[in-house]
Amino acid sequence: MYLLNSLLIHSASESETPALINPYLRKNLQHTFYYFRLGDGVKKNGKSISLSNKREERYLDLEPGDFAVIKTLEKFALSEQLIGIFGQTSELAKNGIQVLHSPFIDPGYIGELEIGIKNVGPETFNLEYGASRIGKVCFFDISDTYPINIKKTSDFYKRFLESQA
Repeated sequence: MYLLNSLLIHSASESETPALINPYLRKNLQHTFYYFRLGDGVKKNGKSISLSNKREERYLDLEPGDFAVIKTLEKFALSEQLIGIFGQTSELAKNGIQVLHSPFIDPGYIGELEIGIKNVGPETFNLEYGASRIGKVCFFDISDTYPINIKKTSDFYKRFLESQA
């Protein structure tokens, strides 16, 4: 098993079909990880909110105590030889924003990440669609443990089939 560096992540996001990261933004690529951004499909305190590039729909405001379930702007397409591990950015933590998630992106996963965020700080915090960095992800090649035997009766396989419909 080995960690993918920026050259490998870049190559897998620019030349492979499907791309590892789409949409891929070169400036979000760091030496061993990629920053992912706030996308659409937000549920804030149980109510659906639509975000877009339009000025009036661009921001997600989190008041103290607010909780939202968000999706990433980026879609990820991991082969069966890759696993992703992700976490929140330091900037969010410094501002009292807690990210709640499962830390792994499973081999073979295709789609956005769905993440919970909560404002545990004392002040309102604004997130911008397509611009705010929510977290960072590292990718590991696990080809030395390949093949992965995905059970057709597993929850993962059922969710995978639903996402492809």
